[in-house]
Amino acid sequence: MAAEPYSETIPVPASVRFPVELEPPEGFRPEEPASWPRIDGRLEWVGGRLLYMPPCGWIQQGVSVSVVTVLGQWQEERPDFFVGGNEAGMILGADVRRRPSGTSPTAWPSCGSSCRSRATCSS
Repeated sequence: MAAEPYSETIPVPASVRFPVELEPPEGFRPEEPASWPRIDGRLEWVGGRLLYMPPCGWIQQGVSVSVVTVLGQWQEERPDFFVGGNEAGMILGADVRRRPSGTSPTAWPSCGSSCRSRATCSS
């Protein structure tokens, strides 16, 4: 069951420093996407804290394309790496990064020609 949106929002001063820590909703489990709050913006679970960043899709889409272009060109000379786009969340140890647009573009060491991403890699 998806977590309900927070019942209220408040305006914050322009000088607020992001990310802002949110209180996790009842039943929140970082490894369970359905338990994450439904909000506009990006969420990350880092160091046992639920962190919020405001929406920035109009900026992020340009940055993402630029980074994927550079990484794709870099990877052409390094076939032992896999370059992934911004389609999935990721779990790094106890930290979880999940947002509507997924992760930033990333280069991972490849685990073989049949492996298309680290997420599907069995090694």
